Amino acid sequence: MVWQRELQEMRVKEIAKYCDDPDATFPTPIVLSIRSEDVESIKETSISGVYELNYYDNAKIAEILDGQHRVEGIKAANGFITEMMVAIMFDLTEEEKAYVFSTINSNQKKVDKSLIYDLFDVSEERSPYKTCHEIARIMNSSEDSPFYNRLKMLGKKNGEMEFLSQGTFVTYMLRLITNTPQEDMITIKNGKQIKENNKFIFREFFAQEKDNVILKILMNYFGAVSEIFPEEWNSKEYILTKTTGYGALIKTLPLYYHKGEEQQDLSKDFFKSLFEKAKKIIINENIELTSVDIGSDKNDTFLKYKEMIEVNISLENTDFLNSFDLLLETTIDKHQRDRLNLYALKINANEFNYNNLQEQLVDPMIDYAVSREVKKQYSNRPGALSKKAREKFKEYSKNDGELGELLLFCFLEAQLNAPKILSKLELKTSTSLYVNGADGVHFLELEDGNYQLIFGESKMYKEIKTAFDRALKSLYEFKNEINEKGESKSGINYEKSLISDNLSKETFSDDEKKFLKALIYPSENQNFYVDDAFGIFVGFEIEVSEDEKCMPNTKFRELIHKRIVEEVEGCIEEIGKKIKSYGLQGHDFYVYVVPFTDIDSSRKEILKEVVS
Repeated sequence: MVWQRELQEMRVKEIAKYCDDPDATFPTPIVLSIRSEDVESIKETSISGVYELNYYDNAKIAEILDGQHRVEGIKAANGFITEMMVAIMFDLTEEEKAYVFSTINSNQKKVDKSLIYDLFDVSEERSPYKTCHEIARIMNSSEDSPFYNRLKMLGKKNGEMEFLSQGTFVTYMLRLITNTPQEDMITIKNGKQIKENNKFIFREFFAQEKDNVILKILMNYFGAVSEIFPEEWNSKEYILTKTTGYGALIKTLPLYYHKGEEQQDLSKDFFKSLFEKAKKIIINENIELTSVDIGSDKNDTFLKYKEMIEVNISLENTDFLNSFDLLLETTIDKHQRDRLNLYALKINANEFNYNNLQEQLVDPMIDYAVSREVKKQYSNRPGALSKKAREKFKEYSKNDGELGELLLFCFLEAQLNAPKILSKLELKTSTSLYVNGADGVHFLELEDGNYQLIFGESKMYKEIKTAFDRALKSLYEFKNEINEKGESKSGINYEKSLISDNLSKETFSDDEKKFLKALIYPSENQNFYVDDAFGIFVGFEIEVSEDEKCMPNTKFRELIHKRIVEEVEGCIEEIGKKIKSYGLQGHDFYVYVVPFTDIDSSRKEILKEVVS
């Protein structure tokens, strides 16, 4: 029916997964429309209030007015049995059906998150929600807490300094434990152990039921903020205790947690030492922690906080990732070393949104193409700086690789947080002459305190398998210093010498230069190891028929996303074999895959708009 929602496959899957919960229930009725002419008789059963409907042969049983996703989700769940309430309406016209549907779905009021989280405290079962709620309650009620009487519990404001709701407090804290709280809750209910995931700093503590450790770290972290910034913490004029500031501080916490983990120190004094550095920068740069100086967006605020604590030499603007949907995040090898991330450009009106990508590449293009020293020289001349960067690119019509190199740079910086040391493009001596070697060199600090030098390689071909084969073959030759052109200056050792020779072109401090040289040429006195790793970008072509372009938008997205995932998943085993056959299995791989329509013309048009 035109008035009915399109069936959303993702929503059906969510409901089917919910059915795995032993306590799963559906309290609201399924609303059905039935024609009297299809019903032969209605009989009252022996159970009071329960009736039996008997239909004529080949009659239409009913039409679902509301609840189609619940019905399909239950059908998709294996062996799930439950009693469902049903509301039946007889002999409705199409107009009446539409009215009923719109009335049901327009008058629903969303339950306040604070109430939802508070209700988890009633549950005897352990869950991420319950843990986070209990921590919120303790931090709001303890006199030694920086959040004492500062949270709007149950969504109700009772005090002058209550700028942050319980719901917001819990929502952000959850992100330090899991991105699938519902799934974790069901897993625990079924007596199983939740999966490990090092991305979430509090997940291991939660799995081990060490909620007191989580509470202590949060007390120390926010206690440090409140003591270093007492005026800002205790005034409504500043953002620290508002949603924007709190969200940014939560996003910043993993960075500083890992620093403390390395030093085996997560005390309040440790966090205070970090925020003392931040305060000095704030004073020197005449910054105030207000929405005027910091901004009202939590991502902007996060970046600002990060810059205050440590030198940020990564890509400043991560909006680039907003151009994509992450379809697949997996590992290639059984040891879970080699990571593959499949991204697809956002789809708008059944087309990949290339325009949005072009806009998001304009600023990163500068960071990629020129050195930090050049950026510093032209800091007050943005137009000239942009021209300087664009001059580095070849003519887009003749280009066959620069877009892939730029995209790899963006993914390594924005997604992996691996800062650029040098790019191939910034070392070009003319618009047509490349320096041999990797497409770019980045470094990555690992969770264990060691480091990786990441050498980049990008390939864009119609066939995905061809792109992967060419990329891995190039890395094999790079590692083994094989140059088919017969030039002697190439290979991984030559690349490292280039880095060392060109550090003077960058605006690194003396300490930073010393550190980067140590990454390239480790000494026996170092307390960390450095391994060579590889970053790969692969672009390939996905075919879309004219008939498919006419599909409803939701169904088109589902179809194309499924096709892309299937094509990439079909290559993973072969990629692993190729890595071994080329003798590259000792290196970690960070792989980024993006499909394009009409890849040859698309990459030229994208780059044309970026560098014109």
